[in-house]
Amino acid sequence: MQISIRFQPSVPLTIPYNYNYQLQSALYALLAETGESDFWHDKGFRYYDSTFKGFCFGKLKGNYRNDTEEKKITFEDTVSLEVRSPSFHFIDTFQRALENHPYIRLFDTRLDVAGAFLMNRHLDHETLIVQAVTPVIIHTTLEDGHAIYYGPDDESYFPRICRNAGRKYEAVTGEPPGNIRLLPRGPFKKTVTRYKNLYLTGYTGTMELRTSIKTAEFIYNAGLGEKNAQGFGFVQIRGDDR
Repeated sequence: MQISIRFQPSVPLTIPYNYNYQLQSALYALLAETGESDFWHDKGFRYYDSTFKGFCFGKLKGNYRNDTEEKKITFEDTVSLEVRSPSFHFIDTFQRALENHPYIRLFDTRLDVAGAFLMNRHLDHETLIVQAVTPVIIHTTLEDGHAIYYGPDDESYFPRICRNAGRKYEAVTGEPPGNIRLLPRGPFKKTVTRYKNLYLTGYTGTMELRTSIKTAEFIYNAGLGEKNAQGFGFVQIRGDDR
C-alpha cells in the first residue's frame, strides 16, 4: 500500500542534496507518536540473520530552486512525499501517526500535513518495466568492515537484487516468492549518497521485472535492493507519472 503526503513548510525549505538520513529520522519520529517505532526502527521482519524494516519512501517532490554551488535545493511551496509498505499494519500505523501528529520537522523547518491520500496500487502483468527513482544498493561487507558495492556491470548485480527481494518477500509473508528475474533495459547512472558518515553507492536505471503479479506488487511496495527504509530502491512503473 502507499500513502502520498503533501506538506506545507512554515518557511521555504532548504535542504542539502543528501537528505535521506534526516528525512528517515523525521519519519521515525512521527511513528514514535504511535508507540510502535521500536519495531519498525529496531526489529522489523527477520530472515535468518538479516532484517527488513518493512517500508520505503521516494524523493521529496515539488517546485524547487537548485543551488549547485552550495549543493542545496529550496522548496518555496508545498512538498510531496510517497511512503510505501507491503505491510498493511505499517500503513495503518503511519496513517494514525499522521492523524495524531500532523507535521514533521526537517532541518529545523516545520512541515505541516496539508493532505494525505491512501492508495493500494494493483498490478496486472507478470512482466513490467520499472524505473529506479532512487539508487538501488547491493553490497557485501568484508570481515575487516570494508564494503564492496556492486553495479550493473557485475554479473551478480541483478541476481543479488532478486535474491534480496525474495528474502524480503519470505520474511514478510512467510511464503516462498517464486521466480524473480530482472533484466537491464538501458543505461544506468551511478550515485554516491552521503548517509550520516557513510558513502553509499547505488544505481538508477530502467529494468524489466519478470515475476508473479503478487510478487511484483510486493516489490513495488517494498523497494528493490537494500536500505529501502533509508530511501533507496524506490521504483515506479514506466509510464506512471504519479
